Amino acid sequence: MVSRLDQVEPLELPSIRDDVRERRPRSAFTASTVVGVVIAAVLALLALTVADEVPAGRVLGVVLVGAWCAAALFVAVHHPREPLGSLMALAAFAGAVALFGAALAAPRQSATSHDWGEVIRAFAVAALPAVGLHIALGVPDGFLRTRPRRVAPAAGYAAAIGLGLWLLDRRPDVPIAPIAIFTGAYALVAIVGYLARCRKARSAHERARLQWIAWAVVVAATMSIVALVLHALVDWPGAVRGVAVSTTLLVPLALALGASERIAVRIDRLLVHTITLAGLAAMVAACYLLIVLGLGREPTGDEKTLLGLSMVAAALAALLWLPVRERLTDVATRRVYGERHAPDEVLRSFGSRLKRALPIDEVL
Repeated sequence: MVSRLDQVEPLELPSIRDDVRERRPRSAFTASTVVGVVIAAVLALLALTVADEVPAGRVLGVVLVGAWCAAALFVAVHHPREPLGSLMALAAFAGAVALFGAALAAPRQSATSHDWGEVIRAFAVAALPAVGLHIALGVPDGFLRTRPRRVAPAAGYAAAIGLGLWLLDRRPDVPIAPIAIFTGAYALVAIVGYLARCRKARSAHERARLQWIAWAVVVAATMSIVALVLHALVDWPGAVRGVAVSTTLLVPLALALGASERIAVRIDRLLVHTITLAGLAAMVAACYLLIVLGLGREPTGDEKTLLGLSMVAAALAALLWLPVRERLTDVATRRVYGERHAPDEVLRSFGSRLKRALPIDEVL
């Protein structure tokens, strides 16, 4: 006799099997990302140990390199068949090489190390804007699908070689003006390519990844401008250049968040609020600059403290105006009309209420 236990079929759990995610296949891009991240991390750590004295700027540079390394690994894990992770590892490598060259070029190093450090630093610093242009033209996945997008980074790297030779000729100084000019020119090309890619976004995830980059750039630019205005008005913060460099941490963070399909699609509302707050900050800063220019002199002594507090008060008033305005409108309408809504609001909402109550054909 066959028992009932023998007749019971084995329990199947297809839903659990279906929910198990398949492991993403690795590719050559993943391997190159890992190699680049390891080399960049080693060079960044050597930059901290080679020189006797470690300035704060070099520590900040190591933090930036670490952020790019972590973001590159995150992107490579989530999108192993895309070259974006490799490009981010290349950016981290260029930054680490620049830091290592600066450490070798320190005053207390030997003559040979000093000379090699200046050469390494010159070409690495010149290569950083070119790598940034390459990443900007390749977002959101890193592929350069058109001929202009492939030609522009190649021209950028060629120009970086010329800039590196010019910086090497000016050693031991590192002039900021030519680097800023090259970076500005690369930024213009990057913005044009970015806007063209936004118009041709093929999916919601691709559009969200591009919007994350816009969010990072808007926030970084706003923080830098606010720091510059505050420094001009109240002499705070002292290291404006350090604040501006620190804001670039948002770029690898945005690239990493955009690579996650769960997080990427939540950028729309955040970007809208960010643009609104950025416009508000720019308006407050411009108003106070006009006031100071109208006075004809810079504030001194206690005037700087008063000016800073008044800027904070103006920003808070602007932020609280919308909710306070809605509340005051309700109170005033109730006092004037005896109810919360004005009489003309019935006419404005009549059409929408009628469409909800009746089919659109009958309404027509």
